[in-house]
Amino acid sequence: MPEFLTEAWIASFDAAARQSRALADIGAARAIVIEHVVRNVHLTGAAAPIDVAYRLTCDADGARVAPVSADPAPDTSAAPATVRIECDHVTAVALARGTVNAQAALARGTWRISGDVGALGVHANALAGLGDLLAELRAATEFPEPAP
Repeated sequence: MPEFLTEAWIASFDAAARQSRALADIGAARAIVIEHVVRNVHLTGAAAPIDVAYRLTCDADGARVAPVSADPAPDTSAAPATVRIECDHVTAVALARGTVNAQAALARGTWRISGDVGALGVHANALAGLGDLLAELRAATEFPEPAP
């Protein structure tokens, strides 16, 4: 059972994304890169909190998820993110568990979006199915309680 936001969890998310026809179709229509940065993550056994970042890329080659540096300096070797989402660990866990929705997190200021937000609207219907895609991963994910 992978712990949320670990390398094993990101690899499991990648495997699910690669199997998704809906995500592959998104990339076939218009490439999109969604970068998610989660701040102050307390992983089991870690000495100190870290920032975790990963990218969901949907393009002509299909869909995939890969870890990236959470450093705020841009990675010039990678395609730029279409959309960047940032939140704290508490918010990320609540969103992943489904105990809070994105609108509420946005309203509280604990979930921030930057970049071409309109690109999310173009793919809104397909991206709405992401929750269904991740249901199996969510069921198999260990969610340690985040530190406040």
